[in-house]
Amino acid sequence: MEEKKISEQESLELITRMINQTKKDLSVGNGDSFLMWGYLSAAISLAVIVMLLATNDPRFAWLYMAIPIAGFTASGIKTYKAKRKSHVASTYASNTINNVWAIISAVFAVYAISCLLHFGEVRSWNGMFLLGMLLPGIGTYTTGVILKEKSIQMCGLLGVVIG
Repeated sequence: MEEKKISEQESLELITRMINQTKKDLSVGNGDSFLMWGYLSAAISLAVIVMLLATNDPRFAWLYMAIPIAGFTASGIKTYKAKRKSHVASTYASNTINNVWAIISAVFAVYAISCLLHFGEVRSWNGMFLLGMLLPGIGTYTTGVILKEKSIQMCGLLGVVIG
């Protein structure tokens, strides 16, 4: 594959565009998806715990399936709208953060499938409580490290400790 030679001016414009995109990605208000997934996970986990304690019925663990359904639907809609508005290149930081959360989501999905294979057994869902505290904490801490944001790192560590 041939590499296109770019002028000094084009190179500076490209670098400036990428820096501005990184600033925009990391600006206030662009953590909406991060917060949405966190609030959604916390609310549904709390609902499952309350319902299990109140009824001791393991079928309420199925509510965990609402996390990926609602979360991916909302994220997909937001991403679709954002891509229609602008065509910008993604940055290293945003790609890295997205990959961290993708692998965490994959672990949740694999564990949920494993739980579904054990259909109504309460014990099969017990690990989901632990994963629900540890993995988001690890993801949050990693996001804080990538963004070099101490407050996000501390929140992630707190989640891991609580988990």
